[in-house]
Amino acid sequence: MNGLFHLDENHTTVRTEILAGLTTFMTMAYIIALNPNLLTNFGAEGQELWNAVFMATCIASAVGTFTMAFLANKPFVMAPGMGLNSFFAVVVGNIAAITGTTYLVSFRAALCIIFIEGIVFLILSILNIREKIVHAIPLGIRLGISPAIGLMLLNIGLGSNAGIYSDTGGPFYAMRDFFGALTPAVARDSMGSGYTVMVLSAIRGSRQRSLPG
Repeated sequence: MNGLFHLDENHTTVRTEILAGLTTFMTMAYIIALNPNLLTNFGAEGQELWNAVFMATCIASAVGTFTMAFLANKPFVMAPGMGLNSFFAVVVGNIAAITGTTYLVSFRAALCIIFIEGIVFLILSILNIREKIVHAIPLGIRLGISPAIGLMLLNIGLGSNAGIYSDTGGPFYAMRDFFGALTPAVARDSMGSGYTVMVLSAIRGSRQRSLPG
């Protein structure tokens, strides 16, 4: 292990790397189920497609991680990007709406688009053009990408699985309709009788997250 990964040179040990790897895996394992859920509308497009995306997620993550470990010698874990898979699902939905095809057919068309994009991305990386494009992006946008992905995950955790209904309709979600409102008055007017329930739910969720364990 030391000769393969140069542990002494990087001031680390086998035990440290194993613990770090297990911790990273447990932190990122949610993507194994969440990715097929997002891309197949939580299995609404059929179990076969869900299984295919599930396997593709595992295989692609493993190949990327092994490549980083054995070719680049970097302690990085590779997995599908949470922002990119949501964008992919939106593109598939738009293709289906524009062309009138089924979601599965649009899914395959989008995969062809991604394949071509991957070839272009590879060429840009080899020619070192990708780095120049990244540096051309304003720093504020680059720094805001990670917090934005975190807010999206927070939205999924707080509101995507349970909505609050009221006399004005619904469902209303914590991140979209409560925290996403411009002012409390806007949230109260849109939610109607569900506003007080939403406030109590947000307070209860905040207290649960602050408790140890």
